[in-house]
Amino acid sequence: MQTLTSTKQLGRLQIVPNRTATRYHAPKTLFDVQLSYTTRQSSHILLSAITLRHRGVDRRRNVAVKASEEPFQFEEGNYHRMNFLDAPYGPLKIYHDPKGGSNFTGVMVFKRTIDSMIESSTRILEVFVAGDTAVNIFTLVNNQKLERPMVHDVMYSIMEKAMSENCRQWTLLKVAIVGLQNDVFVGRLFFGDPLTGKVHWDCDCRPSDGCFLSIKCKAPLYVHKKVWELTSKPINMSTIHQMLKESSKLENMQQITSSSSQQQQQQQLSSIVSAQQQQQQQHAQASALSALGDSSHLPQDYMVLMDDDLEAIKLLKRKLAVAIKEEDYKAATSIRDHPFLLLYKELFSQRIRGHKDEAARLESELKHKVAGHMFSQEFKL
Repeated sequence: MQTLTSTKQLGRLQIVPNRTATRYHAPKTLFDVQLSYTTRQSSHILLSAITLRHRGVDRRRNVAVKASEEPFQFEEGNYHRMNFLDAPYGPLKIYHDPKGGSNFTGVMVFKRTIDSMIESSTRILEVFVAGDTAVNIFTLVNNQKLERPMVHDVMYSIMEKAMSENCRQWTLLKVAIVGLQNDVFVGRLFFGDPLTGKVHWDCDCRPSDGCFLSIKCKAPLYVHKKVWELTSKPINMSTIHQMLKESSKLENMQQITSSSSQQQQQQQLSSIVSAQQQQQQQHAQASALSALGDSSHLPQDYMVLMDDDLEAIKLLKRKLAVAIKEEDYKAATSIRDHPFLLLYKELFSQRIRGHKDEAARLESELKHKVAGHMFSQEFKL
């Protein structure tokens, strides 16, 4: 591990040599940072990957980055490389937590890259996130951007500036979940030279923060094989699978799947839709779509049935629920990738972030496409 040996100017943040810097004092913190700004203009900079300490030197303070003399021993053979699992189980499910006030809970779902075929027995890893972290990762995996930056965006902006000044020290090479402590995942960030792959320094992190930076920096994500063995589960025994099974859309599908003819299915489908509408009207809560502007009433998932959904979208959601119930993953993937559902997913993403104009445009486009298919008698689900 090395101390930075050249002076770099990062806006008003100055990184200078400091060979007298003391070693880290916080457990599992791999380097010290002393941070300052001029007396005329100051700002608070948030870095969850580093420890900030303030010391006065004349009118400005030195910033020293000193790594531990004993780097974390990462041996790729001891790790599985991970990818997000696709819908309907992944990549991230975000829903309102009734026990957490206005907070949100998210479940990131991962699979090993070596598992190309997804079956009910395929093992997956679930990482739970909450609050702003869940919302920020949700917007990132859906290729969207919030109107105002959150803490992860600020952290990435600082890293991006540091990389532009010294990419061989500040490029994120990989992220890893390296262990468990009291049933909590322990993450680690590895920085170094992207040309040689040499790690120059690493630091402790929350897995949720590491996952955000992994997606943002396009850095690979790894999980230690022992952690995988202890925490991974088959899909059909996972929490996310149970959540889907317990949802109302799957409970309603139990009657439809017992029908042997298409006519019976359509009759039961109409009965279910009517029952759902009556039940939702009796509740004191606003409908999911009308409450999108209120962060405390965001819908749990874009695949949940809503009153204002087009009939074509409702039918697609129910068919997807049947495929999940029957563990027909090939059919579920085909339905998930239907053009109408893809457009609806984008519409849902815009609404959840409060982009009303863009959501209205997408809603109009969806109605036009559905109507066009119906009138041309080419509407197939």
